[in-house]
Amino acid sequence: MKTLTACTAVLAAMITFTTASADQRVLVQPNPGTGPAASYFLGVYTETVAVTLPGGPVGPVAAAQVGVRVVPSPGPGPVHYVQRVTGVVPGSPAAHIGLEPGDQLVTGNGRPLTCRNALIHAVNQSGGQLNLVVINVRTGQPMNLIAYPRYQGGPVALNR
Repeated sequence: MKTLTACTAVLAAMITFTTASADQRVLVQPNPGTGPAASYFLGVYTETVAVTLPGGPVGPVAAAQVGVRVVPSPGPGPVHYVQRVTGVVPGSPAAHIGLEPGDQLVTGNGRPLTCRNALIHAVNQSGGQLNLVVINVRTGQPMNLIAYPRYQGGPVALNR
């Protein structure tokens, strides 16, 4: 009986760990109703975070264009949501453009990256070229980068 209880506890821990690990990955899926969509691989792990822009109603794209420093929330100004890089796959397109943990992805091909699904959509709709506005974690300054996500060929791919 003790062995069965111990095995059950180990199995429950493994399931919990697997679920938590899977939640951290970016799952690329086709758009419903449009048939198989192209899948692309960027090679970045992210989390959604809030940032504030000082000086009133300046959006993240405008801030990048005029060189406004973006600071972590809380702070003065309106709150915007971005994707903070938590990990980069070595040798991936994200690694090739120099993304590092802590960098903040603001827009992808002109669309705000306010949630993980927005990032997935931007990568899959990129056609192999993704124009990113990224806040450099070391300087706090916006950068315009061009990534070339790898075509995965199928309707479903897992960014690992």
